[in-house]
Amino acid sequence: SLPPVVGFWGHYSAMAVDPSDDCTFWFTAEYIGEPAPFFEYSRIGFARMLGDGSNDGGFAHYLFTAYPQSNNGVIVTDLAARSDGGAIFIGQSYNNQIRSPTVIGRLTDAGALDTNFNAQGYRLISGSALTGNLASATVPERVRTQPDGKVLAIINAGTEAPLNYCAGVVRLTTGGALDSEFGAGAGTVCYAPATASPFAAASDLALLSDGSILIAGEATHVGGSGLDMVVARLAPGGALDTTFGSNGWAFVAFDQGGQL
Repeated sequence: SLPPVVGFWGHYSAMAVDPSDDCTFWFTAEYIGEPAPFFEYSRIGFARMLGDGSNDGGFAHYLFTAYPQSNNGVIVTDLAARSDGGAIFIGQSYNNQIRSPTVIGRLTDAGALDTNFNAQGYRLISGSALTGNLASATVPERVRTQPDGKVLAIINAGTEAPLNYCAGVVRLTTGGALDSEFGAGAGTVCYAPATASPFAAASDLALLSDGSILIAGEATHVGGSGLDMVVARLAPGGALDTTFGSNGWAFVAFDQGGQL
């Protein structure tokens, strides 16, 4: 049962189909580890279900928290099964009631943290790694694996006051390091259209056959009165492709008569 303070649940969960057989399902969600204020004691639980709906008895049902202290928590935002076995997950870590870095982790096929991935099985990504601003928070959204095993993730970053966010993409090597071949060596990029009050937040991504990346979400734009749907295209190395749309951004400007 949930403590009365929680009030709602299930906002952060994900499921993925295992590409090895298209009949095994990976599932993850957060849970309260002990009576406590909301997120501060939340944990990520993983389960794997077979095609008939039964639990996979060989799976470890791994429970994850990003910090060793007692007053901390983790929520999950996405999960992706890997073609070579195991899964990648992304979530938001909390520490002492402060929103902390994004966590990207890798599980083995048996459900344990994969120590071949950044030695401890996960990597923390701070907002400053995306924006250069130590005050930046992160908002993780999606995680995907490339055909070469590298990890692509959407992590929006910025500040609440003033409201200033950019749509971020992070790429990690198969070993869990920031990919020096992406983002001019940084392994991260974060973009927003050039407006008086720049704001962009991506919610999904697609990897194209030529290695370029599409990200989709919402953003401000010149002449607009609010946020509109937007798609941006990145070159394989992470640079914004300015030949796409208007300087790299293609808007559906609803406030200017735009239609889908």
